[in-house]
Amino acid sequence: MKQLSIIGLSKAGKTCYIYAMAKSMLKGYDGINIIALDDDLRDQLNDGWRQIRRGMHWPDGTDHVTTCEFDCSLNLHPIMEFCWNDFKGGTLTSMNEIDKKYKKEFQEYLGGSDGLLLFVPADNIQDILRETEDAEDILDDLDVLNELFMNPQNRSTLAQIPVTVVVTKADLLTDQEKPFVYEIIQMLFKPLFEVGNNMHTLVVPVSIGENLGRGNQGQEIQGTVFQNPEDGNIHIPIVFNLYHFLKDCIAVEKRHLGDIDAETQRRVAKLRAAESHNGIQRWWNGEDRDEIRREIHSNEDLQKRKKEEIRNLELQLNKISSLFTQDCKYFINGNLVSF
Repeated sequence: MKQLSIIGLSKAGKTCYIYAMAKSMLKGYDGINIIALDDDLRDQLNDGWRQIRRGMHWPDGTDHVTTCEFDCSLNLHPIMEFCWNDFKGGTLTSMNEIDKKYKKEFQEYLGGSDGLLLFVPADNIQDILRETEDAEDILDDLDVLNELFMNPQNRSTLAQIPVTVVVTKADLLTDQEKPFVYEIIQMLFKPLFEVGNNMHTLVVPVSIGENLGRGNQGQEIQGTVFQNPEDGNIHIPIVFNLYHFLKDCIAVEKRHLGDIDAETQRRVAKLRAAESHNGIQRWWNGEDRDEIRREIHSNEDLQKRKKEEIRNLELQLNKISSLFTQDCKYFINGNLVSF
């Protein structure tokens, strides 16, 4: 099971996102469906969504590790299981709270991750763009995350896993502000975008509705909540990790195919050598031509099956690649690329 690790300052919208993702992706998006594996968890997530959708009140955030396990399928065929692991969001509120114990805990947490999702709320970005009185404090708080990312061991881990920067509450952004979001994110988290960092980083704005305001906990919700995941890019953070999971699977299967090809060639060479020998030489060398031929045919069957597996995985990858929207900005090794 893949572990998707979640981090962000308090009030970044992580809790609301998981409610919206679990609800909307249950029905699915273009063949992708996601369902919580545990019945009690499904009830908990449904209750959280009902508070938003029907109760029209923002839920409280979490200040502890929240672990949720999901099954992801494509056209109703299981494709990936993942664990959504939220890291103590409530503790990430100031530089004063970064101590040695906390740094060690994050290092261990990140070390077990197959993907990192960094949540940054659009209201923080607005405050920075508008240079409000809170802007300097927000910049200081976000530097907490940079300090974690700059740890040498953490940098090594981040170079091996996909990183998704999720800009939540994106409906807050005006048309004039939207183009600057990507520049602000690159400025705020320079280690994730440095050329030569060997990292894979996606930036995507996400919203669970329109005209929802800043989403202060406990307050009444104004505006409209989305019903479909594509309306607010709700599917993208999961799709990005699924994309990398499939790419890794294809790479592994191609290595296996290479091993099978090499073994087949070795046995073909062995057969040719046996056929060049006379009967006494074959007896002396223990060469059974029929047995070698059977081994070659068996390997050829393995080659066919492995190629079919790779072809199916590549079809799945092509399907997943088509689900990214124009809002997605993908950086490899610090350079902007396309899927």
